[in-house]
Amino acid sequence: MKRIVRECAEWQLVASASEMSPFEARSLTRQVLKSAQFWVFALVAVSLSHNEARSKTDPSEPSGRQAVQIAKVIPEFPHALRNTIYSEGFANVVFMVDETGRNHDYVLLEATHPLFGATALEALRKWKVTPPIVDGRPNPTRHNVVVEFSQEGPVLIDRPIAETVGPDERYQDRPLHFRVCDLRDLDQLPKRIETIVPVLPKGVSADAAAGIARILIFIDMEGNVRAPAVLFSSSDAIADAAITAISDWRFEPPLKNGNPVVVQAVQTFRFEMDGAEKSDLD
Repeated sequence: MKRIVRECAEWQLVASASEMSPFEARSLTRQVLKSAQFWVFALVAVSLSHNEARSKTDPSEPSGRQAVQIAKVIPEFPHALRNTIYSEGFANVVFMVDETGRNHDYVLLEATHPLFGATALEALRKWKVTPPIVDGRPNPTRHNVVVEFSQEGPVLIDRPIAETVGPDERYQDRPLHFRVCDLRDLDQLPKRIETIVPVLPKGVSADAAAGIARILIFIDMEGNVRAPAVLFSSSDAIADAAITAISDWRFEPPLKNGNPVVVQAVQTFRFEMDGAEKSDLD
């Protein structure tokens, strides 16, 4: 643009030095400037159009809070179950996606046959998922997928994050090989053996430092906390502090009829200005 304006000024000097009248010279200069402005506006319009098209079609720039799959591996119907009474079935799996896009912490919630569960887990471990972008930064999240198997081909049901609250209620009446337990199914409530008190970062405002956080967790057969997710929180700072702390908690192995099981539970944290007070599992 500067070059065009400079050339226009030079053209005006040339015109003024020629036999043109001052009026003719100014008229020529205005025409040249209008032409230059047209091409500048045209270039800007083309650039904006290109950027808009790229934002609509380029999957490498995810935005929003929903995770975006960029590569899926579809599980096949288990060969060993063909020509058996297990002509169909399903597996329900939850897993975590960290801020780098790495998938980890897979938890099988339900399965109608061990091979359906194993096949679903094997395929989902090969998925490549982009983390959601929140406030310009990638954030870890939890993902839930139900795989419905049939010999005609599997169907993937990618459940929204907000609905990730444990076993799928649509399959409550189906016979299951495996399903995570509720606390009421256990012989007794799991006892905490290692806990960490949530700590809010320095500089958090008074409004963000007080409130509650309800965290959904799974406790595996060894007593480890798996796939924690926020059900509700009064602020992002409270949610982050609660998730960071409870991820390192340990419990005695949950037991049902004397046998170790996987159980889902909700831990509530109440944050005050001077720290966090944890409540019992529910």
